[in-house]
Amino acid sequence: MYKCVTSNVHASTLQEENLSILIQCYPIASPFAPPVTTLHGAPNDTAVLTFTIKAYPEPSVINFTWFKGVSDRWDILSHDYKHYKISVSQDGLQTELTINNVQKDDFGTYRVNVSNTISSVSEVFYTTSPSST
Repeated sequence: MYKCVTSNVHASTLQEENLSILIQCYPIASPFAPPVTTLHGAPNDTAVLTFTIKAYPEPSVINFTWFKGVSDRWDILSHDYKHYKISVSQDGLQTELTINNVQKDDFGTYRVNVSNTISSVSEVFYTTSPSST
């Protein structure tokens, strides 16, 4: 927020005007909350992958997509309440993938894509079992 204050010989009162400047920014990983991209867990644990961004305009909920790496492709994950829970913060600057009751097939590679009207960003996460570390 900027404030402009003027006065001159043509006006007897001080003139003030407020001005907001909004700078557009494509999504990037937040430097204030860098992602933990490798999680170590055990079967039956709960794993939470978190990605925080900076962006303006803020992405809408539909602009966050989580994937799981399967062989040579990425499968889109859906929010199923029992196994995967995908959430987006109210301000649209953070997303979480919660994997409940982690099983052997859950260890591997995950990716999140986030986009706004300017561009997009991806981050890759790895989940590993204690035996693979």
